[in-house]
Amino acid sequence: MEDSIADLSLEDDDEETIQLGVESLERETSYANYFLGMFLTSSVVNFQVMRVEKNGSWNFNSYLLVLHRLKEGEDPLSIQLNWVDFWMIIHDLPLGFMSKAIAKQLGSFIGVFLEYDASATQLSYKRIIRINVQIDVRKPLKRKKNLTLSNGKSIYVRFKYEKLTLFCFLCGKIGHGESFCLIRAHNPWQEYVFHSDIYLRAQSRKILA
Repeated sequence: MEDSIADLSLEDDDEETIQLGVESLERETSYANYFLGMFLTSSVVNFQVMRVEKNGSWNFNSYLLVLHRLKEGEDPLSIQLNWVDFWMIIHDLPLGFMSKAIAKQLGSFIGVFLEYDASATQLSYKRIIRINVQIDVRKPLKRKKNLTLSNGKSIYVRFKYEKLTLFCFLCGKIGHGESFCLIRAHNPWQEYVFHSDIYLRAQSRKILA
């Protein structure tokens, strides 16, 4: 026992350093699951977690979720949450004009064209196409577009939005009803003509089929 104690050294060499690798610092950060979002409402929304991105738009208690995927170098505090993706149905297209080229033109008029649903071509007999468009929530929803055919005839195509919940019939914007519209707040006693209605809401695809 005494011999073991005599051989025991109390020096722990705490002055020696351990060189840490830098791979943890140099490893690229993945932004695949980094999102910034808000609900388009002035009310308080209570929720624990939201795990959505594909097949939007998304709502919680009828409030639209505006979602942005963060990219490398972006400052979350400087991001403007003004754009949301919507799947839309375009009605009353002339026969022979249900094509991706026409879809891109109309999508660019509505907002930013993202995708053409080629699987919905079987609905062409109903003169409709389905597209995915990024929309600026600060602007009124587009309701229709005038098209001029090669024979000089003009027709209107109508737009309908899937998963569209709360929007204003008065100003046409998403996120509030006409009772809370700023237009009405400025002149509460004036009679107004509603320029939008529930027909902007698209029926489910099961009903369309």
